[in-house]
Amino acid sequence: MPVYNDMDVASLLIKQLDDVLENQAVSTSIILINDGSTDVIKDQYLTGLLKNITFIDVVNLERNIGHQRAIAVGLTKIYDEYPSDAVLVMDADGEDKPEDIPRLIEAYKNLAGEKIVFAQRRKRSESISFKIAYKIYQIVHFILTGIAVKVGNFSILPSRFLSNLVLVSELWNHYAAAIFISKLPFETLPTNRGKRLDNKSAMSFTSLIIHGLSAISVFANVVGVRLLLFSIFMFFITLAMLTVIILVKATSLILIPSWLFLSIIFFLFFLLLMTIGCFAMVFIILMSRYNLSFIPKRDCKQYIGTTKRIYG
Repeated sequence: MPVYNDMDVASLLIKQLDDVLENQAVSTSIILINDGSTDVIKDQYLTGLLKNITFIDVVNLERNIGHQRAIAVGLTKIYDEYPSDAVLVMDADGEDKPEDIPRLIEAYKNLAGEKIVFAQRRKRSESISFKIAYKIYQIVHFILTGIAVKVGNFSILPSRFLSNLVLVSELWNHYAAAIFISKLPFETLPTNRGKRLDNKSAMSFTSLIIHGLSAISVFANVVGVRLLLFSIFMFFITLAMLTVIILVKATSLILIPSWLFLSIIFFLFFLLLMTIGCFAMVFIILMSRYNLSFIPKRDCKQYIGTTKRIYG
C-alpha cells in the first residue's frame, strides 16, 4: 500500500484487514510504501495486538513520486526481498474495501494462481460531478486506446508474474495499464468502491487528471495510430466535400457562400497539419523503442531510503 501523509487512515485500514483475514488460511504481511510523507510515521500508530498479520514494514522513499510510481517501487522491493505466493495491491485510504479481500483470495485460489485478479469497479461512492467527469474520462480512454476502464490498483498479483512486471517500463506510469500492455493474464471480480475512512480526498482534481493521462500515455503508440487514422479519414471526407462544392459552384446550380468555401479549405489545411503531426508522433514513439528506457527492476532502487519494521 502506498501512503502519503495518511498513516492515521492506514492504521485504521490495517486493523480492518486484520479482522477480515480471521478465517483465511493465509500468512499475511504488509509493506507500506511511504511516498515521501512529511508526517513522521511512528510505531504507536498501531496499538493493540494484530492477530492475523505477521509483520508490517515501512519502506521510506527519498522523495514523493506519486502513488502509481510508489506501487512500482513497492513491487520491485517485494520482488527483491519478500518471497511470497502473491501480492495484494491496494490503496491505503479505505476506498478499496477490506471485506472484498476474501473474495479476491477465493478467486485467486480458484484460478490456481494462474491469473491476476482485479477488483472491477461496479459502483462508485464519489459525488455526482466526479462520476460525470469519470464517465467522460472512460469514454475518452476507450476512444483513444480501445480499452475500457474498469479496474484500478486493487488486485491480487501472483508473485510469479513479478519477474515479468518489474521489467515493464510502463509500470512506472500506471500499474493496471502496464499489466494490460504486457498481456499478462487477468480476471475481474465485480466490487463496489468504498468511501475514504476520513471522508477527505487526498487527490486534487488536477492530480486525478494527471493520473488519467498517465494511464492513457502507456498506450501512446495506439493513441498515435488511432489519431493518425482519424485525421486521414477526416482529410479525405473533407476533400470529397470540397470537390462537391467546387463542382456545384462550377455548374452554378446552387449559390455557395464564399465563407463556407474558405472554411472548408482552412479545415482541410488543419487536417493536413494534424495528419503530418500524428505521423511524426507515431514515428517518434516507435523510434523511442530503440532507446534505453526506465526499467523498474534496475532503476526503482534509486528512490528507496530506509526500511523500518513497525510491527512484528
